[in-house]
Amino acid sequence: MKGKEIIEEYDSAYFIDIADIFENSEEDLLYAEDYFHPNDRGYELIATRIYNDMDITTIGKDTLEASAKGDDDQE
Repeated sequence: MKGKEIIEEYDSAYFIDIADIFENSEEDLLYAEDYFHPNDRGYELIATRIYNDMDITTIGKDTLEASAKGDDDQE
């Protein structure tokens, strides 16, 4: 089964496609030691994709409020 098909079996799981990040990039996004795992830039692009795909439905209002409160506590 492909990743998206597996995720569809679970109500609380979300699929975010990242394959195109690596397939369409001219940058070297893999760790030089094994050419399998993402390097720092690869992980940065993955994190950006996940962040941009998140919304209030996926992460919940309480999570955003807790995050904002945590930011206020840091000042």
